[in-house]
Amino acid sequence: MIRAGRRVSIIALLVCSGCAVRGPALQPWRLIKHNVDEVLVPPDVTAGDLAQRTFKADVTVGQGPCPATEGVIAIKVRGKHAYVTVARDGLAAQAPGWLQAWATQVEEQRCVARGEGMKLAARIAESVPLNPRTALNLLYSNDLNSEPDLSAYSRLRVVSPLWQKPGVRLMEEGPYTVEGQDYTLTVTGKSTDNLAGYETTIYAIRRNARQDGYTIAPIYTDRHVEGKTERRPGPAVNYLHLSTEAAFYRLFYKSWKNNFTAVLVAPGPQPSWMSASRFCKRAVLLLPAIPSTMTCALRFRKTSA
Repeated sequence: MIRAGRRVSIIALLVCSGCAVRGPALQPWRLIKHNVDEVLVPPDVTAGDLAQRTFKADVTVGQGPCPATEGVIAIKVRGKHAYVTVARDGLAAQAPGWLQAWATQVEEQRCVARGEGMKLAARIAESVPLNPRTALNLLYSNDLNSEPDLSAYSRLRVVSPLWQKPGVRLMEEGPYTVEGQDYTLTVTGKSTDNLAGYETTIYAIRRNARQDGYTIAPIYTDRHVEGKTERRPGPAVNYLHLSTEAAFYRLFYKSWKNNFTAVLVAPGPQPSWMSASRFCKRAVLLLPAIPSTMTCALRFRKTSA
């Protein structure tokens, strides 16, 4: 009986010893005061004043060289793994959208596999203590002069009309009154009763399962009719229903005063952003409508009040 008791004690000690060698549990995200700023400290970082760190990135590496950004990001590839060193101050000093442009560069140079650039950029933004707004601005630029790439971290919001009868126009044929001064024209006409309401649809950019690239799909639609809102899985008309060959997406803007045109560029699985963007820009500047090609998928025109 005594021997059996000793065996039980030894097994218990071995089990406890196995538990003891595990590292401490990850901490939650922490928003702390650092100097005169607030920073968000990642769960795997203990000090809010961490200036630099190196981590192993969970991405598929490519066969090309990795771009050197001295004092900001350094990547060393060892076998099938990428080890990334991030300098917090150097990263925080970059312009809005810098990480997004950097993500495109690491893919173009085949440092990482296609589709992995933005994933790595998001991991870098979350790797060191940064102000939350700084981290977001590094990944996404609100500058209408930029050409943001759309990825799994992007969302699109489309507001579209709901008609009582399809094919009936919103405005009567006439008469219209036109008044103008300098560069402003005011056109007044009578509307029909065909407008029933409007829909607001949120789209996600989802990674393709069988090929490189992404697809655009609705997450949900809020339908607004007569002051009531109804949640639906998708819109009545899917304005972002694109060619099945489209795999990568980029937006660029042509803006003036309070009006702008946004063009969604969608080349196929082997994108050539330079030629696609130049072609679409030329189409916007010279033609009244975008040709029905795969490259220039859609054009949106918005007028602010």
